[in-house]
Amino acid sequence: MNQQAATAQLIRSIQIDADPQTIWKIVTDPNQYWGAAFGEGTRAESDWQEGARILWKDGNNNIGAYGKVEVNQPAQYLQLHYTDNPEAGPDAPLGGYFEKFRLSEKNNNSAMLTIEAGKIEEVHLPNHQEMWDRALEMIKKAAEA
Repeated sequence: MNQQAATAQLIRSIQIDADPQTIWKIVTDPNQYWGAAFGEGTRAESDWQEGARILWKDGNNNIGAYGKVEVNQPAQYLQLHYTDNPEAGPDAPLGGYFEKFRLSEKNNNSAMLTIEAGKIEEVHLPNHQEMWDRALEMIKKAAEA
C-alpha cells in the first residue's frame, strides 16, 4: 500500500511601513536581504522575469530547488513553482510546491506582504513556518531601514 504524506499550505503575513516599490525590490533580491533565513549562504539565481528559471543553492553550492517564475506583477504579485526533485535538473516537470508573494498597499507608505507556500508535508510545516517568519522579519527590517 502506497500512502501519501499529508500536506498543507503555509500562509504568513507581515505589515511593512515602506512603499511597495521598496518592498518589492527586497522581495526580488533574496541574496541581499532574506535568503539566509533558509540557511547561511542560501541564494537564488534568477532574473525574475516571467518564464525564467529560478535556482536555489545553499552555502555549500548544493542545489536546493529548481523552479520557474510563473507570474511577476511588480510591486503586487509573484508566483514561483518548483520541481519535486531538485536532483532531476532544471528541465524536470514542475511539482506540487509553489510560493506566492502578494503585496497589498495600505497607503503610500505601508503595505501588507503575504507569502503562501505549499504543498508542504505536515511533518515539515513547523520548520517552514519558522523559516518564513524569519524571512518576513528580514524583509521588513530591510524595507523599513
